[in-house]
Amino acid sequence: MDMRPTRGRRHRIRTAVLLVSAWASCWLVVPVGAARLAAAQPVGAAPLDGRALFVDKGCAGCHAGKGPGPDLTARRGAENFWAFGAAAWNHAPAMRAQMAQGKVPWPSLSPDELGALVTFLGIAVEEAVDANLTEGKSMLVRKGCLRCHALAGEGARIGPDLTRGDYRSAVVWLARLWNHAPSMGERFYQMGIPYPLFTGPELRNLFAYLRPIAPASR
Repeated sequence: MDMRPTRGRRHRIRTAVLLVSAWASCWLVVPVGAARLAAAQPVGAAPLDGRALFVDKGCAGCHAGKGPGPDLTARRGAENFWAFGAAAWNHAPAMRAQMAQGKVPWPSLSPDELGALVTFLGIAVEEAVDANLTEGKSMLVRKGCLRCHALAGEGARIGPDLTRGDYRSAVVWLARLWNHAPSMGERFYQMGIPYPLFTGPELRNLFAYLRPIAPASR
């Protein structure tokens, strides 16, 4: 008996083999392609961007072990996000004076740039989790915020109304604080108001209290 497949059967076998090959190639090519794409992406892109910003914004001149400020690169991952924000705010007047002596302009930061910098420094961005809203409200009076700013019809009109602030995220708010720290410090000096200092929890509580009040953050 002739066991050789007929022409029609050979055609069906050839078609089945091609379909199985095509199916198998899809499963083989996808992982290979994904691996190539992953290899093409710079590993740790955000930290690399933050490293460049650390130099471009002038941070490395004072905070990389050779300047007057603390070496932030040696403490990577050791800082809490809100403690870092409070430290930046608290030392802004001294930093401004130091930079003014060297005729160095104050480095403004966008929220994306601040996010990249804290990522480079190994600091995890935190929102105001488990904040104390009662304490946050008390900060407005205890820290003298209402001596320049208004909130819900109370306070002064020297600075912007706090209900118009941008509290979409902690990074957005802290970037705004950083950018306006020199002008606010100068205004405090002119008015004879002591520069308010914050701890990390105090700054977090203040942000948590203000966030739901501002329409832009809802």
